[in-house]
Amino acid sequence: HFSGLTAKWSSQMHQNIVHARKVLNLRFRQKLKYREIATELGISEVAVYKHLAQGIRKLKQKFNP
Repeated sequence: HFSGLTAKWSSQMHQNIVHARKVLNLRFRQKLKYREIATELGISEVAVYKHLAQGIRKLKQKFNP
């Protein structure tokens, strides 16, 4: 049971990282607005904001440990 939960959690974390990368790319490279990103990825604008914040936080951790 525990290993199943661990695998599910790991999969969810990976999916969050993938979304964060996509959102960062769409926001800063393609200069899309939150609404446009939400439409492109099929997620809410709130989810876009959360993924963007997560991505920025990860970048800060990586480049400013």
